[in-house]
Amino acid sequence: MTSPYSTVISPNDHMWETGQPWYFEVGLSALECIRRALKTADVTPTSILDLPCGHGRVCRMLRMAFPDAHLTVSDVDRDGVDFCAQEFQADPLYSREDVREVHTSRSFDVIWCGSLLTHLDRDRWAPFLDFFAEHLRPGGVLVFTTHGRRSIQWLVEGLCGYGLNREEQRRLLEGYVTQGFGFVAPSNQAFGLSLSSTAFVCAQVERRRSLGLIGLHEAGWYDHQDVSACVKLVVPYLDAASCTIPDEVPASPTSRVAPRPDRPLGNLDEPLRDVAAAGRLRLSGWAGDYRGIREVRVRLNGEVVAVAALNGERPDVSAIYPEFCHGTDRHGWRIRIELTSPGIHRLSVEAVNIDGASAEIGTRVVTVPGV
Repeated sequence: MTSPYSTVISPNDHMWETGQPWYFEVGLSALECIRRALKTADVTPTSILDLPCGHGRVCRMLRMAFPDAHLTVSDVDRDGVDFCAQEFQADPLYSREDVREVHTSRSFDVIWCGSLLTHLDRDRWAPFLDFFAEHLRPGGVLVFTTHGRRSIQWLVEGLCGYGLNREEQRRLLEGYVTQGFGFVAPSNQAFGLSLSSTAFVCAQVERRRSLGLIGLHEAGWYDHQDVSACVKLVVPYLDAASCTIPDEVPASPTSRVAPRPDRPLGNLDEPLRDVAAAGRLRLSGWAGDYRGIREVRVRLNGEVVAVAALNGERPDVSAIYPEFCHGTDRHGWRIRIELTSPGIHRLSVEAVNIDGASAEIGTRVVTVPGV
C-alpha cells in the first residue's frame, strides 16, 4: 500500500538513525499540533515555514497535508535544507546560528518550529521569537515546542537521560526549579538542552505585543514536548506601561427607561467606545421587548454582517425590566465579527422583536488600519 507521504530518507538524517521506530509517527504528531492551531485561529495556510527543517521529518507531512501551499525550509544544516527543498518541492532558506543574520522578504501563514528552543539558552530565545513574529502574516500562526514537565518526569524516573551525565541532569533540574528555566551545554553534544516552565514560555510570548497565545498543550508533541501556538495580531496589544484604565464601565441598566410598546430596547456594551481594530472584534450587550427578541443584527456601513440570538444570562436587566423576562433572564448577546477592509466604518447594532419591529441599540466608529 502506497504511503500518502514521502518515505524517502536522506542518508544523512540523524533523526532517522536514532529513531526509526517512531520517525513517521513523530512527524504526523507535529502535523496534528499544527492543524489544531490552524483550527483555533481559523487559518487555511498558503505559505509555510519549517525551521528547523532537519531532513524532513515534519516537512514531508506538511507537503502531504498542504500540497498547494508554498513551503520554505530552513536550517543551519545546509544538507538538510537542500534535501528538503528537492524532495518536498520547497524553497531553501539557509539559517545561521544568529537568526538575525537571516534575511527573507517572505511572510508566512504558518511557522513550525519543532525542537529548536529545546536546545537554546534563554538569551537566544528572543531573536528567534522576534524573527518569527516579524515574518508571520497578520492572522498567521506560530507553533513551537519546548521541554517541560514531561521531560522532567522522564529524567527523574530514569526513562530518558538526554545524553546527560548525573551532574548535568542535576544542574538542568536545579535551574528549572529555582528560575523556571534550566539549561546545560554538554561537552559531548553539539547542542545544549533546555527545560522551560509554562510560566517562562508564556512570559516570552507576552513580551511580544504582536503575538497572542492561542494554545499551550503540555506534552502535546508525541507525548513529549510542550506545544505553544500563537497568532500574529493585526492590531498589537497595547504596551502595558502606557495603559490607563478608563473611568467608564460597560453599560448596565441602573435606572429604568420607559420601554416603548412598538419597538425593542437594549444596549451595545462592548466595545465601550469608538475603536481601532482589525481581524476579529468582539461585540456584546443586551436587548429586551414585551413580545420577546427574535435576533440582534450587526451592521457595518449599513450591511448586515452578523446575527446573534439572546444567549447570556442578565439578571440585572430582569431586575429593571421584569416585563422582558418571559420566564428567563436570558437578555444578553455576544458575537464576533471579521474586520478586513482598511478604512473608517460605521458599526451599528439593532434588536428585532418577534413581530419584526427593530430599533438601533448602539453605534460605534471602527477604524481598520491598513495592513
